[in-house]
Amino acid sequence: MTRATCSRVDLNDGIRATANIISGRRTNRGVEVLTDLAPVPPVAGSPGKLNQVVLNLLANAIDASSAGGTVTIRTRANVMNKGVTIEIIDNGRGIDPAIRDRIFDPFFTTKPVGQGTGLGLSLSYGIVHDHGGTIKVDSLPGQGACFTVLLPLNQLAPVLPASDPRQDPNRPAQSTARIDRGRRSFRMTPSKTARETSSSNSGGRETGRKRSLASALDGGLEVVGSNPAAPT
Repeated sequence: MTRATCSRVDLNDGIRATANIISGRRTNRGVEVLTDLAPVPPVAGSPGKLNQVVLNLLANAIDASSAGGTVTIRTRANVMNKGVTIEIIDNGRGIDPAIRDRIFDPFFTTKPVGQGTGLGLSLSYGIVHDHGGTIKVDSLPGQGACFTVLLPLNQLAPVLPASDPRQDPNRPAQSTARIDRGRRSFRMTPSKTARETSSSNSGGRETGRKRSLASALDGGLEVVGSNPAAPT
């Protein structure tokens, strides 16, 4: 993941929105989804991709639960690891230890044919890894499962547009004001005044017009392009 694709992500806001999106699925299966969201600092990352991780984990937890089951999603600040922890806990059927090491493999699924692609956990693993985090699972058969995602608190400098002059500290400051008169174009700049520019050009009438314009604006003007033949 590059700096250009990162922003500061409020995980709790994203979790609330994702839980709302998946409300139909939990209703159809008769599963209750509880949120236990503590105040946590923002993380650096892609909001859409992190929401996709939460969606995948919630969907799997709901599918693993029986009617009347409960899924809990919890967030905590992780001071020791300087990050934020997301836990998704269900009281469903659990995961067989024989296949626990394979659940993040692409296309691996325990769901019936046509009900799962085996990509949700694999994609989630990749997204978390791209954010510099970790994802693990604790589970025993018949005792549910707990997926834990740890995301680091990366401190990224603000990303500036490529056209922003602040990206080049050696570039002289220049205002964006621009004045067009016919086919003459003037641009505000601290490097040269219009009076200096005018004195270096011939043609008393044209020079006088430039001086008048500079006086009226009471600021420095640099002639960008001028066509003496242009209509006035």
